[in-house]
Amino acid sequence: MAPLTLAIASLTVAPVLSCTSVLFGPGATADGSVWVGQSDDGEGAGDARLVWVPAMDWPAGSKRPVFDYGDFPRIVDSERKVPAYFPTDKFNETAGKIGSIPQVAHTYGYYEADYAISNEHGLAFGESTVSAKIFTTPVSKGGPALLSMYELSRLGAERCKTASCAVDVMGALAEKYGFWGDDSVDTGGESLLVADLETQWIFHVLSADEHKGGAIWCAQKIPRDHAAVVSNAFVIGDVDEGSDDFRYAKSMHAIAKARGWWDGTGKLHFTKTFSAGEYSSHGYSGRRMWAFWSAVAPSLGVEPEYDVYVDAVGGNFPVSAKTDAPGLTRGDLFDKIYRNYYKGTKYDLSAGAAAGPFGTPIRVKPGEGERTVAGSCGSDASPCETWERSIASFRSTNIHLTNLAPKASPVLWFLPYAAVAGVFLPVDVVFGPTPSALEGVDNRAPDRSKAFWAFRELAQYAYPRWSVVEPEIQALQKRLEGDVTVAADAVIAAVRELYDSLLVRDSDGWDYDAAARVANRVGYPAAWLDDIGYTKGTTYACKTTCP
Repeated sequence: MAPLTLAIASLTVAPVLSCTSVLFGPGATADGSVWVGQSDDGEGAGDARLVWVPAMDWPAGSKRPVFDYGDFPRIVDSERKVPAYFPTDKFNETAGKIGSIPQVAHTYGYYEADYAISNEHGLAFGESTVSAKIFTTPVSKGGPALLSMYELSRLGAERCKTASCAVDVMGALAEKYGFWGDDSVDTGGESLLVADLETQWIFHVLSADEHKGGAIWCAQKIPRDHAAVVSNAFVIGDVDEGSDDFRYAKSMHAIAKARGWWDGTGKLHFTKTFSAGEYSSHGYSGRRMWAFWSAVAPSLGVEPEYDVYVDAVGGNFPVSAKTDAPGLTRGDLFDKIYRNYYKGTKYDLSAGAAAGPFGTPIRVKPGEGERTVAGSCGSDASPCETWERSIASFRSTNIHLTNLAPKASPVLWFLPYAAVAGVFLPVDVVFGPTPSALEGVDNRAPDRSKAFWAFRELAQYAYPRWSVVEPEIQALQKRLEGDVTVAADAVIAAVRELYDSLLVRDSDGWDYDAAARVANRVGYPAAWLDDIGYTKGTTYACKTTCP
């Protein structure tokens, strides 16, 4: 189609930190439903609260405040009229507001965490931060841009019933008011997967100019029997200007040509043109894409090894593709994707000396030790990272996956922590409000009535002894996640019960049989003992006594 230009005035009166996002059309799943969502993989200080934003009517002439959402607390504010963000005795100063735009007459109800998740009409999202050749700063820091993906996703949820509407609204507002991401080539762009029951889109956006703002955006509609994944890098390939499956900023081609990134002939390849590639390390994005496609469409034969990421998009890495029969199930999505740490492959994070004696799949973010060994990398000169980056992440603030099914209310499966040790909790999107176990979470004050803290406590115990306790954790996850009516409080009680039983059984290197009142030796795996040279230490064993 032709470049899309919207009358912004009509939008105002119409009734309308590194993550892995996924999207499955109805023909790509076993039951004909749609799935879309993401892992929100933060840096340790993220806000774990799930917040319900109620539908509201607004007087004529109202302004819609614009915020720069941060770590905990996300914002402190009364203007949005969302009680979760009202000032309290702990947080009593308004924080985060950087501007405003005209408000619409009515806004829809929706769930949000760091980004909008899903609204009452079955419109849902999954975000992933990406690299971009052009990036800029917000007006609050002297820059030219007002809207981030935090706000674009919320504006789409507030103003739209459909994915196509959300794509149009977000693109038009980004062009008018300017888009900003991180002030870095590594993470200066954004991607959002946008879906309703009928239509599913991949939406990419970056700044149009470092000093003047604006936005370059492009959206591609995927076939209804396709799936898609974004793992911190753009994925849209050739843009077909004559197809209704593409929508984009009116200036996109001209900017690409003016900057020498496209010669003006043939189709513009969005990723090759505007992506700065993978950030952090080679394989950071592509390996997750390989794991995703290997899980849902192994017949594609996607390879884990490639030379240059941007050159592999549209080739080794499909923009979207059909899943293998019989299609994705809920269990597949939770276990084969979001709990995927490459187990059984050459990239298995639970194998080798780095996994420790009990095969932990966790690799913490690099610190000064890694800087000493490997140096500094990236635009912020962080310690270089060479660990594999799997879809499963120890540092997820939350994972949210919305399921859209015919003749049913949208269901949000929300996990306020890391997937390997947590449990996805079903939440009805239409009926809100937020379950008590998922709201009011305070990063600084452990509260075991909250799912975040129950999962986090179990994880800290489980990670160092992973191979010993993983079977029990997986059995609990399978049982609880198989029940679409399970209550959050019941999940927390079950997790706490498991934690208590493991604490009794597996502590201090013993396997304690409580019934027999016998503590059995666990020891260490033989392969790990060989790796560390167990028999070549500073002492030696004697058969009976030593002379």
